[in-house]
Amino acid sequence: MMAVGCGSSSSGTTGTAGTTGTGGTSGTGGGGGGSTAPTLYYTAGGTVYKMVSGAGNDVSMAADFDNRSVTAVAASGGTLYYTNGGVVYRLVPGAGNDVSMAADVDSAASALAASGSTLYYTSGGMVYRVVPGAGNDMSMAADFDASVSELTAE
Repeated sequence: MMAVGCGSSSSGTTGTAGTTGTGGTSGTGGGGGGSTAPTLYYTAGGTVYKMVSGAGNDVSMAADFDNRSVTAVAASGGTLYYTNGGVVYRLVPGAGNDVSMAADVDSAASALAASGSTLYYTSGGMVYRVVPGAGNDMSMAADFDASVSELTAE
């Protein structure tokens, strides 16, 4: 088990810890500062940017995105997905490499969320879970109480 810091510089409490060899905590205290910030991506004017802390440091990813009118972006693991004109694409680094997912996404997508290997999108206020192949996506209308315009996943 690995302890993840919460950004605090205190060493935490030592406590009594678990018995040696039982898998209990080591009793050495919290992880202390140094927690890693997540990588954040955003769109502005149809271009995707990777946020870098500090003013004026964000990096344009225009060279990697084949479409210049990105309306939504989602990340999971090392994979980025985005929408352009209602079509979902999987980003492949470099110019001209992105993969259209039109055969797998059954409706025009306006918002995206990714969790693990599962991709979700909104279309007409409804949320769908992508199931590979044409006509297979699962409506999640029974789980959402209102029309959805933005979507995120953990």
